[in-house]
Amino acid sequence: MPALARWLATLGGVGYLPRIPGTFGTLAGAGFAWWGGRVPSWEWAWVAAATVTALLVAGPAARSFGTADPRPIVIDELCGMAVAVWAIPKSLWALAIGFLWFRLFDVLKPFPIRASERVPHGIGIVLDDLLAGIYANVMTRITLQVLWT
Repeated sequence: MPALARWLATLGGVGYLPRIPGTFGTLAGAGFAWWGGRVPSWEWAWVAAATVTALLVAGPAARSFGTADPRPIVIDELCGMAVAVWAIPKSLWALAIGFLWFRLFDVLKPFPIRASERVPHGIGIVLDDLLAGIYANVMTRITLQVLWT
């Protein structure tokens, strides 16, 4: 299981890129959100499946790396980005705005995002990105409303 968990958690190796693996994980999440969200009635299923997978593999992968939240684990960024644009009509503008808001919240970690990282067993690895994705989703909606109203 550790090898499979590592492979899934690093998105097939994306997390091993030497620079900004979290940003590349978010880009993978943008692609996932774009294609997974093409059928809005099934978008929730894609996000749920990714989140459940992330929750199942983050802990074992982190243990195999020997640290609480290893940089190569980027499946959580995929989930956060998917949440950031969940149920928002897909356009390149919406994806770009959601990407920027998600990265901002993922880096700054306003309350309670930073505190959520301390939840054990790999859950905190995923939870902080889901919360950042929720914040980003709200701000993406507001931004789109302001820009196109």
